[in-house]
Amino acid sequence: MRRILATGLVIAAAGAFALLAGGAKEGAGNPRYWIQLDNAFGLIEGADFKIGGVRAGKLTQMKLDRTNKKALVEFEVDKSAGEFSDLREDVYCETRPQSLIGEYFIDCQPGRGAKLKPGSTIPVERTFTTIPADLVNNILRLPQRERLRIILNEFGTGLAARGDDLNQAVRRGVPALRETDRLLAVLARQNQVIANLVRDGDAVVTALANNRENVGRFVVEARDTARASANRQAELAATFNRLPRFLAKLEPAMRELGRVADAQTPALRDLHASSGQLERFFDNLGPFAEASRPSFRSLGDASRIGRQAVTALRPTVAELRRFARHTPELGKNLAIVLEDLADRDRAVKKDPRAPGENTGWNGLENILGYVFWQSQAINVFDRNGYILKVAVYDNHCTRYWGIESVRADPEGHEHCASALGPTQPGINAPDTSNPPGSTARSTERINRDADVIDAARNAAGPVPQPGQGPASGAPGSQGPARPRPPIDLGRTIDQVLGGLNLPLPNAGGALDQTLPNNGVRPDTAGQLLDYLLGS
Repeated sequence: MRRILATGLVIAAAGAFALLAGGAKEGAGNPRYWIQLDNAFGLIEGADFKIGGVRAGKLTQMKLDRTNKKALVEFEVDKSAGEFSDLREDVYCETRPQSLIGEYFIDCQPGRGAKLKPGSTIPVERTFTTIPADLVNNILRLPQRERLRIILNEFGTGLAARGDDLNQAVRRGVPALRETDRLLAVLARQNQVIANLVRDGDAVVTALANNRENVGRFVVEARDTARASANRQAELAATFNRLPRFLAKLEPAMRELGRVADAQTPALRDLHASSGQLERFFDNLGPFAEASRPSFRSLGDASRIGRQAVTALRPTVAELRRFARHTPELGKNLAIVLEDLADRDRAVKKDPRAPGENTGWNGLENILGYVFWQSQAINVFDRNGYILKVAVYDNHCTRYWGIESVRADPEGHEHCASALGPTQPGINAPDTSNPPGSTARSTERINRDADVIDAARNAAGPVPQPGQGPASGAPGSQGPARPRPPIDLGRTIDQVLGGLNLPLPNAGGALDQTLPNNGVRPDTAGQLLDYLLGS
């Protein structure tokens, strides 16, 4: 165990030396500055340079400024220190003791002014030098004590007429006195610790004396360890040469690992709070897993049959895939149309009955409203009964008016016309729906229809013209009324629809039960009503 401890100490010391040596090589490109000091006591090359108490570089060289007899110390600032590497023109620096064994370093407060250019010199007016505590204690010994007495005796003569210089010297010595006061205060607070150290030191020395054989063996083992380390100095040197690069790569990884640890802290805290529930969940999960085993076995058995079904389903899935390839575009277009129809902002006019404020009916509501109002317009259903409000008129305007009929009777067409707009195809504009060669057929059909209607009129009697009296047989007419023969409406409809070649659905004999003995043939009139009513 002691051999391992000694080996570790030697390796740690060698690693510290390698880090210091490697750090000296890695300073290329870092800014350097000079600083003037009254006294550079305790400072050495390679000592620490700190900014605000944080190590930010090292001392590179020292020399004497022969113009003003001041010490010039050059230091290098490591850029990797980040915000601690910036120095300002109002920087303030002083030397501080690193430990009680005489090591010193330079500590600076960066200031708040403009940035200090690299290579600049910090003047002595912005520097202070700490008086070493061991030098202060040296005046208590001989011959320094006698020399101090001589200095004090001659002090008045030497400082005659130099009060300003004395004030400046006292002012320069204030930081040293302040640090001395702090040191004495620390020693005063640690007096009990020092007393314990003296007391326990005697016990330690006594224990070492009583165990001198083990101490001697430790020295021998340390010698052997040092000899073994010396025999492998090449391997150790190679290891320490690679150590700075390893540490340089390890530092970002450790920094990222620290960030990950910080980010995981809330999650770990929540996980710790939920650990009890998680433990209970896993405890309950065991019986559930055991109970699920039969279900998984059944599922495995079903998968054997399901594999065959899935294999047979592949052609159907392929067809569905081909169909679905174009479905998104169709669905997108359908969505556009339906959204536009459902958009209330596209209303043609405002309607106070519409939902919302100051809006109108959208397209879908207008379509449904049209169907509703049309059904209400032709149907009446109340407690008294049901009425279909459809009226059939038989007059001069009920005849079929074709192009030839209009040309033959322009006055009657003008009396009966109900066209929308000024353009009437075939009358005052070309008829694109009447291909060449169809004129003869249309004329023949019109003449046949006209003959049928005229025959019905002759059978019913003359139609009174405007300005004439009522026809014979009508109420208020003179003379006996002639009986009117029944009109064969079925024959008339057959002739009209037969010429139009309209496809009529089969009525299924419904009209025979609803309209018995009305003189209309059920096979034609029933089909016509079913066709017109959409049944």
